[in-house]
Amino acid sequence: MKRKEIDHIPLDLTVEILTRLPAKSLLRFKCVSKLWSSIIQSQGFIDSFYSISSTRPRSIVAFTNGLFAKDEDKRFFIFSSSQEGHESSSSVINNLDITIPSLTVCNNPASRCVSVNGFVACSLNTGLMICNPSTRQVIVLPILPPRHAPKMRGRCLGYDPVDDQFKALALISSRLPNNYSGHESSSVITNLDMTIPSLTVCNNPMSRCVSVNGFMACSLYTGLMICNPSTRQIIVLPILPPRHAPDMRGRCLGVEHLVLTLKGDKKKYSWRQIQGNNNIPPYSPVTMRICINGVVYYGAWTPRLRMNAVIVCFHVRSEKITFIKAPKDVVQWWADSILMEYKGKLASIVRYPYSRFDSFDLWVLEDIEKHEWSKQTCEIPFSVWDSIEDGNMSFPGINKFGEIILAPTFLSRYHLRPFYIFYYHVETKNIRRVRLEGIADDENFRRCYGIGKNVGPCNVFISPEHVETLRFL
Repeated sequence: MKRKEIDHIPLDLTVEILTRLPAKSLLRFKCVSKLWSSIIQSQGFIDSFYSISSTRPRSIVAFTNGLFAKDEDKRFFIFSSSQEGHESSSSVINNLDITIPSLTVCNNPASRCVSVNGFVACSLNTGLMICNPSTRQVIVLPILPPRHAPKMRGRCLGYDPVDDQFKALALISSRLPNNYSGHESSSVITNLDMTIPSLTVCNNPMSRCVSVNGFMACSLYTGLMICNPSTRQIIVLPILPPRHAPDMRGRCLGVEHLVLTLKGDKKKYSWRQIQGNNNIPPYSPVTMRICINGVVYYGAWTPRLRMNAVIVCFHVRSEKITFIKAPKDVVQWWADSILMEYKGKLASIVRYPYSRFDSFDLWVLEDIEKHEWSKQTCEIPFSVWDSIEDGNMSFPGINKFGEIILAPTFLSRYHLRPFYIFYYHVETKNIRRVRLEGIADDENFRRCYGIGKNVGPCNVFISPEHVETLRFL
């Protein structure tokens, strides 16, 4: 076709053609002309492209080149592939989208990289990284000063489809002052409010003093002390006789919620406390977090460890916290209990034991109002472990056929071998193996980036149902 004929293609047809091209091609085509650049960067085109991309989701595979690699040598790779066109496919080709240098990914088993409306969020040892593999935009959110967050309990990205707004959520184990702005200062003046004599404070690492609506609660070896530093009122609650309370572990498990709205000047990004959730009972978050339809879900125990299992719901738009009651087995320690979306419903996969299991339980929240769950036990052949070097697998989610994905959590360190994942069909109980080609299965790639036994484990994170977007934050 001649250039003259191209120039006479109707504008609406040009736009229609462009929306069906890959994101990488569109970024290059911005250089074709000012008109094309204007079209591709317009909000209407970005929305149309996302809508069409949602009908052809891709799978994200991200991995590191070693936990113990030198900081200057560390790399974080994000590959993607189109979801296999047929259930009988035996291999999928993955392409490298972006390489991010000098990132130390969190090795906590309750952390993972997830795709949220076109953006990939990954927990770092020092904060939260958010990137768009299509546009290659990378944002590392500001960290909380250590003295304000002695123990970070988790971070995640949420999305509100009503206001089209992204928000990051951070859970910490100590209360922040209400005027906390997220900015570090060189010094803080501290004034003595009160001295309390003859108290033996509990030295249990799970115990601490927390502020609750103006009152301080502090665990003692013999009970619980509550005081008001302003009025200097002190109350020591009566203790239970030893025969009625042989084990007084975990009396108070406070969690504070901080939110960062990804909007406006990135230099002014700061964390703020959520207000209006004072009636939330104390709880301890113990599972991975997932965002579904404007709500971030994660498993927890309340008010003591291993006491009552609940699913905590953070409503991204209203920033309210609610609980969903769950059977005790739904919530387990860290990676032993994995939340996911299963056929439009919240589900939890629980496996025993952590490594080389031959069955897992699928719990599905059937009625969110009545807190009703269903359970199904799924068995897998022990032979699947022949393809896994280190004996650890996780459940990243489901594919477009409704099959549950099982995938290794680490790359092979000692041998060059193919990277396989498995798909389990709950109804038919069939399991199939698919090779992900291009995932560190080339000797030159591994040698170039130092992948091997001397740099420690190389974490692998898989996020199915990723939708490409041209959006920038």
